[in-house]
Amino acid sequence: MECKENNTRRKRHRKASSPVYNHRPSPQPAPVQTFQTIRDAINSPDVPASDIGPPSPVSEAQTSTRVVTQDSPNSYPLYFHIYDHLHPPSSATENAELAYKPTPRPSASSCTQERVPVVDLVDMQLPPSEIASLLLDSYIHNTHWYQLVVHEPSFRLEFNEMIRCGSISPHRFSFLILSMVVLAMGSTFANERAINQICPGFDLKALQKKMIRKAESNFFEIFEIPTIESAQVGTLLTTYLGFHDNRPRRAYVVLGAALKAALSIGLHNESSWREIDSTQREIRKRCWRALCISETFVAVNCGRPSLINQTHWETKMLRNIDDTQIRCPGFDSTELFEDGSRQDVTILSYQMHMFNLYTVIFDIMEIFYRQKATPIQHIIDQAKSIRERLNTWKRNIPPELTLSSFKSERLEPEVNGIIEVFKVQALALELLYYNAQIILYRPFLTYRSARHLDINKLGTPINSSEIPGAVEGTVVKKIDLEFYRTCRSECWEAAMKTTKIRDYQDILRLAGRTLIAPFIGIHCFTAGAVLCLFALSSPLTATAQESKRALGKLVTMPQLLNSPTTLSKQSANIMKDLLQLILTEEMKGLTSGRLDHMDGPELSRESAESIAQSSQSLDMLVTSRPGESPYPTQSRRATNDGRLSSSITATEDVTNTSRTRNEAQVPPQHRPIMGTDTFDDAVTALQSGPYSRDLCSW
Repeated sequence: MECKENNTRRKRHRKASSPVYNHRPSPQPAPVQTFQTIRDAINSPDVPASDIGPPSPVSEAQTSTRVVTQDSPNSYPLYFHIYDHLHPPSSATENAELAYKPTPRPSASSCTQERVPVVDLVDMQLPPSEIASLLLDSYIHNTHWYQLVVHEPSFRLEFNEMIRCGSISPHRFSFLILSMVVLAMGSTFANERAINQICPGFDLKALQKKMIRKAESNFFEIFEIPTIESAQVGTLLTTYLGFHDNRPRRAYVVLGAALKAALSIGLHNESSWREIDSTQREIRKRCWRALCISETFVAVNCGRPSLINQTHWETKMLRNIDDTQIRCPGFDSTELFEDGSRQDVTILSYQMHMFNLYTVIFDIMEIFYRQKATPIQHIIDQAKSIRERLNTWKRNIPPELTLSSFKSERLEPEVNGIIEVFKVQALALELLYYNAQIILYRPFLTYRSARHLDINKLGTPINSSEIPGAVEGTVVKKIDLEFYRTCRSECWEAAMKTTKIRDYQDILRLAGRTLIAPFIGIHCFTAGAVLCLFALSSPLTATAQESKRALGKLVTMPQLLNSPTTLSKQSANIMKDLLQLILTEEMKGLTSGRLDHMDGPELSRESAESIAQSSQSLDMLVTSRPGESPYPTQSRRATNDGRLSSSITATEDVTNTSRTRNEAQVPPQHRPIMGTDTFDDAVTALQSGPYSRDLCSW
């Protein structure tokens, strides 16, 4: 029998100003102890002064069960000491369970056991049960499988009980806020027609805004005593604010709070969790890894300082439990786990491969932006190692998560709901891989010291600002020119391959209704900025024309996505400005006489090397043998200053399969080298454009 909703506004009264971890079962339910009662107890004359100061020594057993483990001092020992004074535990094990053990599953009579109406806690009613169920389903299908934070079965059980009764225990206040954020995220992609059929005239947008507003207004309260739900709220709220509500600065602050809450309860240190069941262990790992991925994404794509260090945390890889054992229809692949076992590829595999790739991206940030006074050759050696790790990661992707596996698939309608998730996951991994390549190679695009220095003069210093993390005084002659040339070629190829996702328009339409949509917009923007850089470096070359056409494809991506989020549309608008800038520079080139120098005779390899040495440019050391490479052939012609400009004179569509097969056989010097003599001017043009302030609002 469902509880009737009381539509009369009740006087707001909160029995608990913030959640405590759990009640200890007892024959007579004890009154709920909150942080306020703890504060009152501190000021009470009945509490000895000695009990308020630093905690007295405890036994080894008690110490081993204290959950929070940090390298620096914190207030939690004092909190546990005060809490133990108010609730003397019967054993050390019971004391540890207070912090980690979730609330027991609700029973049939739980509606009458110390529960408070939701309206009294947050001053609003939750939606009717039918609409709440539909919004939760929308969240699970469109968000949950791409940002795994909660455990669906246990979450549904407590959520349904709360909706049925319209009330919740005060110490589960964090779960109430988590539920509201989940419903708000589900509202973004919910089927409004289905909702109107259930409740005509229902204002879904107003409900969404109100739930987020209530979550924000109660944000500090759920962090007074951090719980796993506190970290989950912070994780999901970061995603909503940054990618759905267009408030990235607030999202960054929320992300920092969520990370600190997770650290304070030991989510980063699995060895401190002691004996807990497998489900709770996986929930903690899911939340921590989702936070790490969000933090790395913001640091890499939005230029924000990183808040974590991989050396400070230790959690094992995610494992399949009851809610993640779904397999992709038509596939039966297995994969190797870190413990050496082979297991089926499931819907969880995406999370593991995504996290592994973000680990590589995190290391890229370490190389270029967190090391100081590092020789350039050492940076290049590290970049080579990262390149091999990226290639290894790509080889280990199973067919279920390979985008090309779904290009011509035909499945029965009843399994489309499952196959859709795997399709979008494969698309997300493909884009993330290309994005990682761009992030690795782009610091080398604007390296320009060798143009101004004598490469034959030992001890010639360079400007460390040109490659992040480089040390002053590095000898230019020792730079690995082969890798330098490869970086420019592969960075351009990664940006071009990003545009190939337009071949999967059916998957793009599916992704437009999921959490992946704003990430597609950001990845496409990253590729578009690189293509613009290549086009501006030599506006009149065939390379520029290819880059310009590819950029045009990226501009039309939001039309294929048809996403309700605004981030992809904003990215497309900025890329339109980039395209306009390319056309402007092209017009300048056409009217300045520079075109005359594009029609000179083709230079021989020896002439190219001779001119390259005299002009003291890294790019001029590049030679090629047209006809030997499966990639577009090149011709070299002199520009008006006597230097070389590489241009692609013939292009052909090469499938991803053939490129992967042939790439290892093609020496780097035979791959297409872009016209890069004016990269400095291209960067200046990008930075001085009227839209430069909009490149990233984070």
